[in-house]
Amino acid sequence: MSTPLPARPNLEHLRNEAHAMLKAHTSGDRSVCAVLKGLRRFSGETDDAIMRAEVGLQEVQLALAIKYGFKDWAELKARVEGTVPPSGIPPRFGDVEELAGLGNSPLQRLFMDLDDLDQALVASTGSSHLRQRLFDNMTVRHRERLERLPEVRTAGAARIAEARSRALWVANKLSELGLVPLEPPAAGDAAVSARTSDALRKLEECLRSGPSSRWSAAQLAGFFGAAAGAWMEPMTLAPLVPRLDDPFLRDGIELFVDGWAPDYVRSVMTERKRTLLAEHERRCDIGTTALVSIGWAEHPKVLEERCRALLGPDAAPGHPVAGEGKSRIEELEVLLAAKPASAWTPLELIEVMKTALGVARAGGLLALDGIPDRLDDPFLKAPMQLLVDGCDVELVRSILLDRKRTLLGDQERRLDMVVTALCGMAAGDSPRVIEAKCRAFLPAESGPGSV
Repeated sequence: MSTPLPARPNLEHLRNEAHAMLKAHTSGDRSVCAVLKGLRRFSGETDDAIMRAEVGLQEVQLALAIKYGFKDWAELKARVEGTVPPSGIPPRFGDVEELAGLGNSPLQRLFMDLDDLDQALVASTGSSHLRQRLFDNMTVRHRERLERLPEVRTAGAARIAEARSRALWVANKLSELGLVPLEPPAAGDAAVSARTSDALRKLEECLRSGPSSRWSAAQLAGFFGAAAGAWMEPMTLAPLVPRLDDPFLRDGIELFVDGWAPDYVRSVMTERKRTLLAEHERRCDIGTTALVSIGWAEHPKVLEERCRALLGPDAAPGHPVAGEGKSRIEELEVLLAAKPASAWTPLELIEVMKTALGVARAGGLLALDGIPDRLDDPFLKAPMQLLVDGCDVELVRSILLDRKRTLLGDQERRLDMVVTALCGMAAGDSPRVIEAKCRAFLPAESGPGSV
């Protein structure tokens, strides 16, 4: 039984798959035998016999084509490049120039399924009208990125024809699957206008509800549901990007607006997620170490050394306290007034905790009374208050460890929600599907996503 092609097959991916199979056969990986048995010469042969045989790239490509239900590689290639209409349905578009007549949203959706070089070649070899329509639907960063591609200047006629053919195939495939409405909306379409206005209104409500870094998970789910609103175009979100103070969310929306493919968005954002979680865990560890040192009234230099050990050998050297020359409590006041606790860098956190320890060693833990109320970081605030109230240090340590697990779990779910939503938007999922995917990360009792 043949395996169906992916919804949006890519010839380069299929070539890579064939090369990977050939490499696997050469290295003795028997997993390729099941596919190679589709060849007449290997029909009925044992895996040992197949692994001992000499196999070339053309044979592997033929076996791969047979796996996907085609008689040979040429037929598979023609199907992927669009010269064979999918499912026998006559293609709606016969010339790439016809794509200039699409509305903004379909054009932007179309380009999400093309790699950068294909986009650049279609734009650079098309008519001035097509090129202008394409550039109108790109951000400046996106356009500049395409213009810097060196392959554009060296691409031959065959590569250009391949890019234009692929653009046509994607347009016809999207039309066949009904993933986007490929006809531009009629001027004055009241339903389209109402959907767009409603989506923009919901986005504005989200942005006015408070800093994006403080949004609840339900608010974040509602934001993504609105961002992917019916007939919304990626570039519609461009003016909203500077208003997002959450760098992870802001960078992800920028990738989406710039037209990057879903796989690339997922790769970049997953790597950033790992980095952010590691940084968040390190901050929790520094806070725990520092508060326990304050509870035990250790020397400030001991606190600094233990906390700096968590930063690794490349940590920057310490710096003088902003209020140097003042009393310890005055130095602490200067540091607390400089910026909110939630915005402290790891080095600033160490400096504040070291100064607070100096205050506590001089006047006892009660000298810190009132300081916890000025901290906007929930991880630090309640445990420090417990210390001031005379709670056992080991109990405070236990509470901090529990809080760390909870906070890291919440943070990971939030980041996963952002990655999932962005990839869904880049793939053209409907707003309802995207919000449903986001809500899968919420606790069962979470309410609607409205702000």
